Amino acid sequence: MANNYLQFCEVLKLNNEKETAWWEANPDEEDWPEGVDISTFDNGEGVCVRFMAEESGDVDALGKLIYRFMLETDSQGTFSLTWSETCSKMRVGEFGGGYMVVSNKGCAIQRAHELAQQEILALGKGDQK
Repeated sequence: MANNYLQFCEVLKLNNEKETAWWEANPDEEDWPEGVDISTFDNGEGVCVRFMAEESGDVDALGKLIYRFMLETDSQGTFSLTWSETCSKMRVGEFGGGYMVVSNKGCAIQRAHELAQQEILALGKGDQK
């Protein structure tokens, strides 16, 4: 038996009271992405939101939540997060990761295996798995 993990930890610095108030009022815990710990804290320079997943986290739902936050607060910032996908045993195809970039213009999420497949096709090698 093997254990698979999707892990990340990233911080979003809030820029004003409107953004801080949004996180204090939203989201309700039942709206939080599954497997993601969301907490606010003051880092001495301002209020921040920490997003963390120790075993698994729904990055797609988190991206939608952060995008909603940016739209509803008129945030002009950009947020990025990278994650790792690992396995407790050496198994083919069980390691990877990805990235997310969110602004008030949209949310882009890419996974390492998808990016590798795009490069394979771009190099004219055909569909390899």
